Amino acid sequence: MIEVRGEVDLKDRSQMANPWSLKPDPRQLIPVLRLRILTESGNRVQVICKGETPGDVDIGDQVIISGIDRGGVIHAKSIYNLTTNSWVTPAPGILGRIFGR
Repeated sequence: MIEVRGEVDLKDRSQMANPWSLKPDPRQLIPVLRLRILTESGNRVQVICKGETPGDVDIGDQVIISGIDRGGVIHAKSIYNLTTNSWVTPAPGILGRIFGR
């Protein structure tokens, strides 16, 4: 697991084919949130979050991202928006179970 803190530099919401489907079916599209984060050290990091996100993030917001690094792209498990003090993804662990997300 890797954790990255920084400012949202670029945001893109799109769809992609379901990677778990054996046959490509255009009706089986899943939503994807793609972010580019500018870290405090000046590096830019690409982040992808597959699935529906209950929260939102805007360009210029400060975020904390936890995820797995796969080939230079972080696949986000959780994203927390420090600017609005809210979860972009469902809250991880026990918090998600308590609040039903």
